[in-house]
Amino acid sequence: MDAGTADAINRRDVTYMVAKLDALHHQALKITPAAKPWWNDHMADVLMREDDSIRPDQAWIIGHLAAGIPGIAFDGCPADCDWDNLFQHFRDAISARRDPKSPHGQRECDSLAEVV
Repeated sequence: MDAGTADAINRRDVTYMVAKLDALHHQALKITPAAKPWWNDHMADVLMREDDSIRPDQAWIIGHLAAGIPGIAFDGCPADCDWDNLFQHFRDAISARRDPKSPHGQRECDSLAEVV
């Protein structure tokens, strides 16, 4: 598989997982108006780290999020086994939510428009 195709698949899969997290957050806000956004919690902090020692934890989080999402290509391993690419898309999505005016925030808006 070429790198461009793998990148597109990983980006799409992350978009689906992030949409799931966003939906769960919106449900939580109905129950607890002061619910902490997922992008500011411990899980997001783990996904933002770029050191190899945390990779198993990151992979577990991704696998758990991917489970049960229709149309997702993630099957225990990202497209082309490119974990760095998959994690980078997650870091971009988290950065976009933490600072919507950042370059990641602008790209995230464009990416979601493509998916929807």
